[in-house]
Amino acid sequence: MASVTIQRHSEDLIPNDVVILTMRPTQEALDLISRYSGRFRGSVVMDAFSVKTPMFRLIEDESLRSGFHYVSIHPLFGELSNPIGETVVLIPSRSSGNRFGIARELFASAGFNVVVLESPEEHDRLMAYVQVIHHVLLLTLYKAMRRAGIGLDTPLATHSLRYTLRAWRGFLSSPRSVVSCLGLTHTRGLWLVSWVIY
Repeated sequence: MASVTIQRHSEDLIPNDVVILTMRPTQEALDLISRYSGRFRGSVVMDAFSVKTPMFRLIEDESLRSGFHYVSIHPLFGELSNPIGETVVLIPSRSSGNRFGIARELFASAGFNVVVLESPEEHDRLMAYVQVIHHVLLLTLYKAMRRAGIGLDTPLATHSLRYTLRAWRGFLSSPRSVVSCLGLTHTRGLWLVSWVIY
């Protein structure tokens, strides 16, 4: 079994078998990887970015230079009390090598459904359909209901609409997380949220 440690961004990195970066895909993330790349040598390093290009190739290049094994992941779920059975996407890189099996086993043995995609481009193309369009449709439904004067607490909700409305309550409590999940820039995300809510 691999050794995994969760640590805060402000802490010094502890060398480990597996390092999972749970941060936004920014220049700051690249700087952190560059700063600690020597300590990553021999480790499996994973990002959990929801949008893979162009960061994937930059991290992959750094992994080849510095000697760590890069695997990109995308958990297809948000904050759940029990995510067992949910799906995690894995994308191998040129530096993954035989360590890709460790990453796959880590998630599979924890009870996750593991889906392997061949490239970051394939990931982003598929997520545009299964994630982004789904969220945009939900945003459109919410806007239409508001225009019709139908609230989230409507007693007319069907079974499937009640499920959708539960998702909406989560969105409305944290719209920034959905904007981030969609991979939108801050400006586009704020526009989208303001279009829906106002």
